[in-house]
Amino acid sequence: MQKKSILKEDWSRLKRVAREYIVPEKKNLIISIVLMMVIAGTTSVHAWLVKPALDSVFVKQDASMLLIIPIAILAITVIKGFATYFQLLLMSLITMRMAVNMRKDLYSHYVYSDIAVLHKSSSGNMITSVINDINGLVGLVSTLANGFIKQFFTLFFLIALMFYQSPELSLVAFVGFPLAA
Repeated sequence: MQKKSILKEDWSRLKRVAREYIVPEKKNLIISIVLMMVIAGTTSVHAWLVKPALDSVFVKQDASMLLIIPIAILAITVIKGFATYFQLLLMSLITMRMAVNMRKDLYSHYVYSDIAVLHKSSSGNMITSVINDINGLVGLVSTLANGFIKQFFTLFFLIALMFYQSPELSLVAFVGFPLAA
């Protein structure tokens, strides 16, 4: 019973943190997620370009493709580079604003706290606690967004490309390999 109560309290704290610190950054977060989708899409397009490059240049021996495919690869790489740069820039901006707002709130909480509670621990310990806790939360948000969401979209687009290019081999990979293991 007590464990369920603790989980409920943790969930309410998490919702409060999301409401106070993540929701105000909703616009930049949505733009960052769209940029993550662009990054994942360009990764898939890079993988998709391998087949036309091999078929056109080596099988059909089309010399004009020796110019077109590298230009396409370069253009896609530039798009991916800009998307990656601006996505990381936005995530850095979001996490810095979150950290600033959290620090302001925690320091103002200390300012208006009971003086007896403040005397129980040193100011260095309190500041260290604030900095470490906030860095942990901000690092979690950054890792979650940059790691999990971006990798999820990349995986999704690459699996979609697999099934687009060869549904039979994709089924073998998804059904046959786990059975063989």
